[in-house]
Amino acid sequence: MHEIGHALIALAYGIPVRIVSIRPNATRLGLTTTGVASGDPGAIEYGLARLRVGVGGMLAEIEAGLGQGGGSGDDVGNATRLAAHLVGTHGLGRGNRFLDPSALGGGGPARSQPAVSEWLLAQVDEDAAGLLQEAAEDVRALLAEIGQPALVALGERLIARETLDGAEFEAAACDLLGAIPTLGVPR
Repeated sequence: MHEIGHALIALAYGIPVRIVSIRPNATRLGLTTTGVASGDPGAIEYGLARLRVGVGGMLAEIEAGLGQGGGSGDDVGNATRLAAHLVGTHGLGRGNRFLDPSALGGGGPARSQPAVSEWLLAQVDEDAAGLLQEAAEDVRALLAEIGQPALVALGERLIARETLDGAEFEAAACDLLGAIPTLGVPR
């Protein structure tokens, strides 16, 4: 169900899906790969859409009644980093704070300590949390519109095949849903 969520949200924002797989490998239980949406991949709207794709997996599990699965930890971390990047690079959030994302710390021993004040870190965290909350609300609404029965049916199709390429996934989703719901530009 997790990978179904990522793929459906990607399609809803016009991001092409390349592969949806539940075939486990050494590092993960499943995988969804996407292409780049038409337009500028550096645009704020694309970053906000990617943020929604990132939280789509865990929220699809919840919407389907499965609870949050074990694969969500990486997604939460990746989404949190992306949200902080959007706040720092594009000034999103209430404070219009711009900063070099490398100043937030991380990335190895040489940069393990942030190069900004604790107050600014807290403000970036607060704004990033707000972006994540907005993304989660948008994704929950879309998944509720799709509905648990359709999510489960799509999950069963993926289980039967283990891997679907983008065209196969989109065809299966359209077969079950009639059409992929589309979402406007994220706010």
